[in-house]
Amino acid sequence: MGKKPLSKVFLKEVRTLCDAYQPPAGYAKVAEERSSDWRDYFALEVSNESNKILFEFLPGGDFGQRKTHWRVEGHVTFMTPNGECTFDRLGVEDSFYLDWNCTSAAKPFRVIVNDGKTPAVRARTLARFETRAEAEKFMRDKNQEMLKIYLPIGLSDESARGLTLDDVVNRQLERISERLKYYETAITVPSIGFTISPDGKKKYEEMLKSGKSVQFMPAGFGVGYNLSTRQLRFSTPNSELAKFFGVPKIWVSRLDCD
Repeated sequence: MGKKPLSKVFLKEVRTLCDAYQPPAGYAKVAEERSSDWRDYFALEVSNESNKILFEFLPGGDFGQRKTHWRVEGHVTFMTPNGECTFDRLGVEDSFYLDWNCTSAAKPFRVIVNDGKTPAVRARTLARFETRAEAEKFMRDKNQEMLKIYLPIGLSDESARGLTLDDVVNRQLERISERLKYYETAITVPSIGFTISPDGKKKYEEMLKSGKSVQFMPAGFGVGYNLSTRQLRFSTPNSELAKFFGVPKIWVSRLDCD
């Protein structure tokens, strides 16, 4: 099955939006049509030497609202002292998502049917609102179970209200700053390659000394580890980790997260 070409109307509207956008000082933008092996999309890339925010604009929001909504899949990459990082979760989700109302002000607060099985980004949408208060009133009036307010990943209530490209970019830059601040004091956990904050290290030390297990898990697909002071099936001892957490012995179990 071949790729569906982007419509002229979609390209004209999204290009107008992106051409009007001015990136922050020190950042450059590229707005252009792009193609992957399986789809065409319109890209807005905002970047400098260290950070890159990529918007992939696609026609049509969820559940067939193709004439009034665009779908945006966002990717954020940034440099840290340990190399390049991303907010994408490998095999799970992108850095952020937007369901953009292209005919009026964006309405980012979705009231969804929360069945506990379907990921929120794909859940059935009952209504959209510009503010959380409007969404909460709608839920109260409906008085139904399994309703939930969903806000696109990577946005706060404040940045989502009256959503603009500036709001989204600024929020992603805030997320990068928060992560870089974490790395200023983060401690590398020996043998397994994860990092932990000083407060997190103290918490895990207390848990291990009390006989509880602790886990280090990847953000997406990958390998995680369970650490315990008790020998578990298929676990192996690790003296380096025991010394790091200040306990006599630690047994490590590998967890395949896929």
